[in-house]
Amino acid sequence: MGDASSNIIGWGRERRLALVRSAEPVLVELRYSGRLAELAARGRGPHDPSVLPRLEGFRWDETYAPIPVRSPHRRRGPHAAADIEPRWEIDPGSEASAFIARGFADGPAWRRLSDGAFGPGDDVVAVSADLPITFSSGESAAVATGDLGAVRHLLGTDLLAGNGFEGAGVSVAIVDAGINRPFLERAAGRLGFDEAASWSSATGAAPFGFAVGHGTMCAFDVAVAAPACTLLDVAAFRPYQPGASSDADAGPLAVRLSDAVGAFGHLCELMVAAARAGRPRSLVVSCSWEVDTAHDHPEGSPLNYGCNPDHALNKMVGQLSLLGADIVFSAGNTSAHERENAPRSISGANSLAAVLTVAAVDLDSRRLVISRPGPGVFAAEKPDVAAFAGFAGSAIMGEAVRDDGTSAACALAAGVVAAVRSRYPFDPRRPETSPAAMRAIIKKQARHVGSQGFDHDCGWGVIDGAAIAEALTAPPANHRPPDWLNRAPVVDLRPHR
Repeated sequence: MGDASSNIIGWGRERRLALVRSAEPVLVELRYSGRLAELAARGRGPHDPSVLPRLEGFRWDETYAPIPVRSPHRRRGPHAAADIEPRWEIDPGSEASAFIARGFADGPAWRRLSDGAFGPGDDVVAVSADLPITFSSGESAAVATGDLGAVRHLLGTDLLAGNGFEGAGVSVAIVDAGINRPFLERAAGRLGFDEAASWSSATGAAPFGFAVGHGTMCAFDVAVAAPACTLLDVAAFRPYQPGASSDADAGPLAVRLSDAVGAFGHLCELMVAAARAGRPRSLVVSCSWEVDTAHDHPEGSPLNYGCNPDHALNKMVGQLSLLGADIVFSAGNTSAHERENAPRSISGANSLAAVLTVAAVDLDSRRLVISRPGPGVFAAEKPDVAAFAGFAGSAIMGEAVRDDGTSAACALAAGVVAAVRSRYPFDPRRPETSPAAMRAIIKKQARHVGSQGFDHDCGWGVIDGAAIAEALTAPPANHRPPDWLNRAPVVDLRPHR
């Protein structure tokens, strides 16, 4: 987004249109064609843009490989009483029904796209804005208020580990700014590293070879509860150091939603490949970031992200969940300006019912003021749970400097999910192991803080690994799923068109 528009907050539609530059990035969903399928199969690298349909005033990005989109379909056959997933699924054996590509629109082309005028023919299914992304770290390098021993005790990691819940056999994808393996090998030596399944938005970047920063902090915090998990370095964003003093490392990133869409596309293809090969596919995805919706397009525009279920990222997140991945998002952090006024709602992918949305509390279980409160745009009952922040953990910025914000809280919660999955793996034949069932278990076993029930500060309470382990450990042979599983809400992830 151009400099002239990057600082506009709360613009009206006419004002926003007037500020469009000649290089406005746009994500375009295109209907299936054999030539597109061949292009997507080639993977990364420059491709021939002539394969893509010609749109007046629009230039395709030949470095962005088309991303497959698979349509959900209604599930067949009877459903178990414990089956709380939506009556929709994605068949991993099916081929893509569409592809997402990236391009740049000039002013007139952007206006046509924003009005839903896609041009002649039926090639274009939908268009999506390509907005900047922000991380969910704290605003300063403040001194920590607790140590890892206290955090482990509060999470119940001793009971988790004592019952074999340590993340063994579970893959955890850190969708972030890259991980530094030597740092983690020194600080958390039992972790596994899967370079083959890792991915980077930068062509040629070596997995786990990034500078120590935000992604390394999140990976370290995942290992607090899941020290035996296997990490995937999904480096969608440029390197970022929380609390960095230079302007280059602050504010909205020089990366966009298209990078996150590419990351989720990669993870979807990993799940499809595992399913087709009959391999176990317990995958936890940790996302300690949010989209800067101050730059979003007006509600009702086809380019809108924050409240548009048809946006490319929201579709890809829903698709990955239907394929069986547990997706954990931070609730996001509020700025000082927001706290003085009215914080915006949790929006976009962070607010989807298909993800576990995590708020941040201190070690006394009090919500941190920077933690974004609910409700959510898509699912009103957000955040789902809270986890801890403000503790001396990774020390990526020096001893006693805290792992802070909803970034740290999200990663801790993702570690708990990974720990549980080591003994409670996802099995598509067992609905009680679905991602929706996992979210229901976590919310049911959360430790209430403040109120008995849900609130928009901490959701259903603070995540409690010990309670989850107790609820799942060695059920009797005649065990029946608890009644609360049957009463959990059904989420409809059908495309809204």
